[in-house]
Amino acid sequence: MTTLEKLEKSKAKLTIEIPAEAFDEATQRAYRKDAKQFKIDGFRQGKAPRHLIEQKFGEGVFFETAFDLLYPDAYTAAVQEHGLSPVGRPDVEILEVGKGKALVFCAVVDVVPEVVQRMATSSALPSATSSAKRGLTSWIEARNLREDLSEGRMTD
Repeated sequence: MTTLEKLEKSKAKLTIEIPAEAFDEATQRAYRKDAKQFKIDGFRQGKAPRHLIEQKFGEGVFFETAFDLLYPDAYTAAVQEHGLSPVGRPDVEILEVGKGKALVFCAVVDVVPEVVQRMATSSALPSATSSAKRGLTSWIEARNLREDLSEGRMTD
């Protein structure tokens, strides 16, 4: 689930919620990916059970990697869902995270500004009279260098 809030100065704030089941699955993938980094006495490197690693290093030890696994797809889907054209990388803030909880984060991103085109009415545009056109043409001719074909030389 995503929500969009338009901010000032061509910014948009996306609040993205990833269901608890998807976050728990990503946390399990993060455990399989990062387990080799943890050393627990009595176990070979990378072979310690997840609950022992979480007990020793904290429940959220795999949350950052799980977020890194989920973020790109969730952000891209939210941008496409709301039809945004982001410029640059977003500022991301995790709002809610936990074991058995949904992951909720917000991303504030600069977007391409909306351009409003206005149709000009005929009354707003000055009309060029034939005398103005003749005056403009004679001014252009006077300012340009002209070649005198009969003499084969340049004149003002």
